[in-house]
Amino acid sequence: VICIAEKIPDIQVLNLSGCLAVSDVSVMGVIVGCANLRILDISEIQEVTTMCLMKLLNLSRRTKLRLLNISYCSNID
Repeated sequence: VICIAEKIPDIQVLNLSGCLAVSDVSVMGVIVGCANLRILDISEIQEVTTMCLMKLLNLSRRTKLRLLNISYCSNID
């Protein structure tokens, strides 16, 4: 998933819903590497945690991210 940030840094919409290879590290890599990302769907990803969301909140003022779908992420409190 981090390859997306390296290969397509200008991507604006990314749907990773249900992907098994996605974790906190890969989500953060995409957020940091894709400066123009506006919509990110990480729903149904079991490896994403509350810690990742806290880090995303800290970065939110420095990104263009406007919509984050975290539906059915069971490791988020």
